[in-house]
Amino acid sequence: VDISVGVASSYVRVVDNGAGISRSGLMLLGERHATSKSGNLDLMDSGTENYGFHGETLCSISNVSLLEILTRVHGKPNGYKKVIKESKCLFIGISDDRQAVGTTVTVRDIFYNQPVRRKHMESSSNKMLNAVKMAILRLALINMGVSFVLVDRDSVEKILHIEPSSSPSTILSRNFGIENSTSFLKLNLSSGELKLSGFISGPRDVLSVKRIKYEFCPMFILNLCCPRSFYDIFTQEQARTFVEFKDWRPVLAFV
Repeated sequence: VDISVGVASSYVRVVDNGAGISRSGLMLLGERHATSKSGNLDLMDSGTENYGFHGETLCSISNVSLLEILTRVHGKPNGYKKVIKESKCLFIGISDDRQAVGTTVTVRDIFYNQPVRRKHMESSSNKMLNAVKMAILRLALINMGVSFVLVDRDSVEKILHIEPSSSPSTILSRNFGIENSTSFLKLNLSSGELKLSGFISGPRDVLSVKRIKYEFCPMFILNLCCPRSFYDIFTQEQARTFVEFKDWRPVLAFV
C-alpha cells in the first residue's frame, strides 16, 4: 500500500495492489450507508475481514473534497473510474488510467468548503503527518504481510517504509526505535475460545526515538482472538478502535 500525503496541497492518495472493485461495487461506493461488509444482514454478526462500519467514510470525505476512485479487477479488459463531490457522482465509467489490478483512491482539495479546518490542518503539517504515520504503524502491526510506504508529497520525502514481516517485534524495532532485546517476551496462550498472542517488552528495552523517550513504561502488542459474537464495535468512538464485550469478566480474567 503506497500512501502519499500533501498537507500544504490538501491532497491524499492511496494505491494498493489488491483485488480491485467490481463495477457493481463501484456503483455503490461512496453512497451513504453503502458497505461491502456483508450482503446479508443475518451474517453481519458472524465477522468480517473488512474495515469500516456504517459505510460513511467515503461519503463523508466527498462532502469536503473531490474524491476519485480508480480500480481494475483481474480478468477484465478495462478499469473503471468514479468521481464524487458533495456526495454526488460526477462521473462513473470505463478508464484506462489504472493498468494494474488494484485500486487507487485520490482525495483533492480537502476542506475546500471549510476554511477554518483547512487553515488549522495547514498550520500543523508535522502533527498531521505524524498522526498518519502512527495510524499506518498500527495497521502494519496487525497486517504484517502487507508492505506500507508513506511519502510526504510536498517535500517528496519518504517518511515510512514498512516491509512485510513475520513478527511484530521486527516492525517495532525498525520503526519505533526499540533496540533488539532478549527481554522481549513472546506470548501464545489460549483458554476455550479465547486466544492471546504477542510480545511484551522488558524493563531494559531502550527507546531511541526522541518523541517517545519520555515513555518509561514497558511496551506491548497483544492480539486477542475471539468469536465475533463475543463483542461489538464501540460506535461512539470515531476511529473505531474500541470494542465492547458482552461479558468482560472472562476476557479480563484471561488477560
